Amino acid sequence: MQATRRGLLRGAAGLLAAALPRAPRAHSAPIAVGAIRWDAWQAPGSVPTEAVIRALSPPAWRHRLPFFADVAPDGRVSLDCGTQAVMDTEIALARQAGLSFFGFLGYPRDSTMSLGLRLYLASARRDGLRFCLLCEAVH
Repeated sequence: MQATRRGLLRGAAGLLAAALPRAPRAHSAPIAVGAIRWDAWQAPGSVPTEAVIRALSPPAWRHRLPFFADVAPDGRVSLDCGTQAVMDTEIALARQAGLSFFGFLGYPRDSTMSLGLRLYLASARRDGLRFCLLCEAVH
């Protein structure tokens, strides 16, 4: 039997919900489970995307390639994911897996690492999947 990522996420969310102590509340709200997005594969040709391609290109690691990866007959891996269609599919898959939100890491507006957040915010299909911004305090 092979475990799927979606199945593992659902199982982890269920275990988390069952393990957390229930504090008395005025109302009962479901536990929000989300995914932190690093989005290092959102910009083909960028240093972060090329690092992901190098890391996942060996055959032993190809099972970890995202759905939008392409493996050419010669074994060369490419990632073409900086599109609205890919983001819309990621949103749909996240909702199917039971996620409540995406957590985007905060990068400068013009950084290639911000493309995922820009695509999410531009999506007409993001209803039902909230987001948060994870920031680092630097002085």
